[in-house]
Amino acid sequence: MVWDLGAYELLGGSVAEGSLKLELHGHKLKGEWHLFRIRSDEKKPVWLVVKSGRPAKAITPRQEDRSVLSGRTLAQIARDPERQWKGRRPATRGRPGPRSGAICR
Repeated sequence: MVWDLGAYELLGGSVAEGSLKLELHGHKLKGEWHLFRIRSDEKKPVWLVVKSGRPAKAITPRQEDRSVLSGRTLAQIARDPERQWKGRRPATRGRPGPRSGAICR
């Protein structure tokens, strides 16, 4: 499911510093957000995301469960195997890997 889609502006910081300040212009997420890299035992970096500036507008249960691209719910997507994305990499067991681009659920 593509949970949100939009653009962002970098307001400050850098990945190298482990601190980013962004302005999100998504369909669901908008406004200023801070991302902080935190210490972890994980092999890959762990980032904490914090809303800053004005409070975020509440996301309704209907918005939460719908794809921003198709408007379908997660259950509807699961029932339609022909429309499910199939990657080129073989399926792996365990935790899913990182996702880039749109915010996926």
